[in-house]
Amino acid sequence: MSKNIDIDFKVEKSGDNYSIAGKGYEKSKLTKKKVVLNVNGYSKKEGIKRYISTKALYYPLHGKEYVFSLDMVSENNYLIFNKFSVPGIFSVKGDIDISNKRIINSELSVNSSVLEISRFFNVEFGALKSGKIDGLVKAKGEFTRPNIIGKIKFRNTKIGDAGGFDGDISFQSDDGKVIQINKMDVSNNSNKIMAGWGKINLEEEDVYFTIKGDSVDSKVILDVLKYDNNAVTGFLNANLELLGRLNNPQVVGSLSIEDGSLYGHNFSKISVELGNPKQLN
Repeated sequence: MSKNIDIDFKVEKSGDNYSIAGKGYEKSKLTKKKVVLNVNGYSKKEGIKRYISTKALYYPLHGKEYVFSLDMVSENNYLIFNKFSVPGIFSVKGDIDISNKRIINSELSVNSSVLEISRFFNVEFGALKSGKIDGLVKAKGEFTRPNIIGKIKFRNTKIGDAGGFDGDISFQSDDGKVIQINKMDVSNNSNKIMAGWGKINLEEEDVYFTIKGDSVDSKVILDVLKYDNNAVTGFLNANLELLGRLNNPQVVGSLSIEDGSLYGHNFSKISVELGNPKQLN
């Protein structure tokens, strides 16, 4: 959601029950401000249970309406999410033990598109322009150190000026801090062009990741980069590793282009070594 929103909420109490109503307005110097958020909800206690229900209508600055729904039950230090979703964006279900144990057992599912997520969060994804995104992430265990298992799929994705990309990513973590990426496969028009695997340490902000590509048509890469795809032709092979700091990793490995041409001059093979190749497994 955009940060440029002024919130005006009103909460009313009746015994152990509460109701909430409010609106969010686009920040503006104009006298009449545009409503971009409309919220209504209640919290009702029945015995040892408390029922919480909220619905919000969100209107991003481009005008499309999104419905945010929350239906939750609180009982004996447990929060049980029956419904926590924005149709077309994401949904969450599960429960959280908010006692001293702080245990989570929940799952997040995503069934959306690059365009919808970009509109909803009011963000841009750089060269990633369009495509469908499906994902399922499960978290179980201590709230601060959960066991995580997830899968994400990208279908018919457009990157830069190139379309037809599909991607499959699977990952897991034993503590929520070190993410093991078991698989990251990328294909273009049904042809597999890249495979990757490795791990990311979020606590230490380190990465160790392997990327391999075999016989990738250079035209695909140049279209992604929005570069003249007639400058270089051929088939790219890559054997790379990203090592070190997450925000500035060292790139080690080799790149080669075979059976190609450079500005009209044919060649059989051009190879480049990056970093220290002895570091490669």
